[in-house]
Amino acid sequence: MLVQALASALETFYLSKFSWNLLSIISQNEKSKKFSKLEAKKIVKNVANISLMSITGMIIANSDRLLIGYKLDLEQLGFYTIASTLAVALNRIIGPIIIAVFPRFTSIFSKLDLNHLRKMYFLLNRLTILLITPLAIFLVIVSQELMLIWTDDAKNTKVISIVFSYLVIAQIFNSMMQVSTNLLISIDKLKILNFLNLIIIIIYIPGFYYALPYFGLVNAALSWMLLNLFSYIVIEIYTCLEIFKLGVVQFVSYLFVERLSLIVNILFLLLCIIPVKWILTLSNLQYLLLSSIYLILLYCFFTKQILRIIKNLSD
Repeated sequence: MLVQALASALETFYLSKFSWNLLSIISQNEKSKKFSKLEAKKIVKNVANISLMSITGMIIANSDRLLIGYKLDLEQLGFYTIASTLAVALNRIIGPIIIAVFPRFTSIFSKLDLNHLRKMYFLLNRLTILLITPLAIFLVIVSQELMLIWTDDAKNTKVISIVFSYLVIAQIFNSMMQVSTNLLISIDKLKILNFLNLIIIIIYIPGFYYALPYFGLVNAALSWMLLNLFSYIVIEIYTCLEIFKLGVVQFVSYLFVERLSLIVNILFLLLCIIPVKWILTLSNLQYLLLSSIYLILLYCFFTKQILRIIKNLSD
């Protein structure tokens, strides 16, 4: 820990020195440009907003595990951590794509081209659903078999699999919310994000703390899923109605016809693997392997659409 802190301090020092020297060179070459207090205030305000969002976001993201470890026993925390570790891994699929598109959001917004920005946003949301949802629904369907093979704990498999299922569904909402969140950050609309985070810290976390001993682990995971759903809906409503100025009818049509219909279609395509285990009398491992092959074929089916979206995003 001390070595890491020392390395970080040295890195910060050298970066600061380099930046200061670079600014000196720029100021010598561009003497006509003067220091602007107004611009400095804007920068300080933006940094403060981003810092607040990062701190509150970190508190919220880790609050469930911290409180479960404090209020419940270590075994329960272990079950939750196993489920949470697997569920959060879904973020690695869409994370790099969102980071790559982030500068495009800023560039398009600076040109005040809301139609293009809205098109990019809708495309990225569709891509998120196509990449995340099939795998997430698959993991929910095979959760019990997966947890049994991974933990080899037949006694607690059911509890772990239910917790895992709730957390995976929460991750679907979280992944879609990341698109909205990154858009709002890129266009400097951080107030709604900070306001939402503070509301969650003031209301949800204390409620979670006091209710946890009575609700238990499964309901803790359920409440986390509902929190992600609530946050996603609030941010989505703000983004579509306030930023893109969609009408209520347009918004409902987009949310239910465009997104929900796609998720339902993926769900129906995956539900057909449930009876296979009993029809063919497969072991857990055989069932997982066969289901995985079906999932790969499903992704192959969506490949053309995914590549077309990626091409449109890069244009």
